[in-house]
Amino acid sequence: MKSIPFVSRRELAVNYGALLSGTAAARLLAGLTMILIARQVGSAQYGQFAGSLALAKVASSAFALGLESWLLRNGLRDGNRSLLSRLSTAVLAITAGLGLIWLAVFALFAPALNQDSFPYIVLMLCALSVWCEELINVVSTTFKTALQNTVTFAIITGTQLLLFLLVLGQMGLGQQMLLPYLYVRVGGMAVATIIAVWWMSRTVTLHIQWPDIPATLRGAPPFAISLGLALIYERADVAIIALALGQEQTGLYAPATTIIIALFLIPGTLFGVMVPALSRIHAQEPARLMRMMRLLLAGSLGLAVLLTVTVYLSAHFVINLLFGPDYTASGDVLAVLSGVLAFRCLTFTLAALLIAVGWQKWRLVPQALAAGLNVGLNFLIIGTYGIMGVAYVYVLTEALLMAGYLALVVVWRRRSRLHAAPV
Repeated sequence: MKSIPFVSRRELAVNYGALLSGTAAARLLAGLTMILIARQVGSAQYGQFAGSLALAKVASSAFALGLESWLLRNGLRDGNRSLLSRLSTAVLAITAGLGLIWLAVFALFAPALNQDSFPYIVLMLCALSVWCEELINVVSTTFKTALQNTVTFAIITGTQLLLFLLVLGQMGLGQQMLLPYLYVRVGGMAVATIIAVWWMSRTVTLHIQWPDIPATLRGAPPFAISLGLALIYERADVAIIALALGQEQTGLYAPATTIIIALFLIPGTLFGVMVPALSRIHAQEPARLMRMMRLLLAGSLGLAVLLTVTVYLSAHFVINLLFGPDYTASGDVLAVLSGVLAFRCLTFTLAALLIAVGWQKWRLVPQALAAGLNVGLNFLIIGTYGIMGVAYVYVLTEALLMAGYLALVVVWRRRSRLHAAPV
């Protein structure tokens, strides 16, 4: 087997640049698409959309299983491109198959939910779009793992551009009801999924070996649990507001989270490049690992300060500019949620190291604490403090998560030094 050489700084810079620009363009288009829908349909219908999409996204961990992070770490760890082809095909098959079962179960239980906040047809259309999104994510993760992020750029940007154009088409028709926007969203996601899988089959190639599927599933539990917990503390707030306060309050809270999630692109892009890169460095040249991490943490800290201060100072202006005067109350929420960015920049970097060195299972401990704190506190305070209380809980959750990851990195570093010390 021919190994791929060590990851150079130039290779990292090129891939980070391609992935950052692609993710930035995709997040910008996705954010604009959500803003246009919000302005067209009003806060009540937008609240139904945001709540249903959040619930579907949280539930998607049941079939996605965190296999994207697993693939980032293991797909090209030893430089074997044939193995990457096999493992990425296995992940794609698992995601597609389990996703179909998930859709069927989702359809059975959806009618039991509050139909004012989670209308059945809205929820199912959101679930279909999430299933397509996860399949596209597998394809883009395959190219991230191979450090071919110019292809990733094309996939993620092309998908969001298509959705943006479809929404513009509905606006041109003067459409002010939510469902037509969701129908074209699902149609656009389906087309993008077919194109992405076809592209993967022509480049990486689809190479199924049935023993790879159970082997992949055996490695999935730590990543599946991690994904489920992450979706809880990242997305459950919107679903909880929809359940407890209804569609109007959801519609006022969701614009702030839309902007915050869009801004995750910068540290999130670094995470997407660093996991496969640090995994290869740890396997092939471990002495470089901590030097690289010190640089990354210093950069992440500077980025955290810049993003947080900028968002806090401009929160009300940005909300009024993008969403309009009907969403003015969202400015207060966005100002509070700027604190999430401060911790998330460091969280992504620390998580990348923990995954790279094989400490994924220990990462579950702070994630479980953060998810439990998030859900428990939200249900405890939401009746008294409303959406502002939920925003503060999100910041507190992210702070706890970052502190937990930092503690794990310190413990790992001490243990690695002990093992490296001469006897």
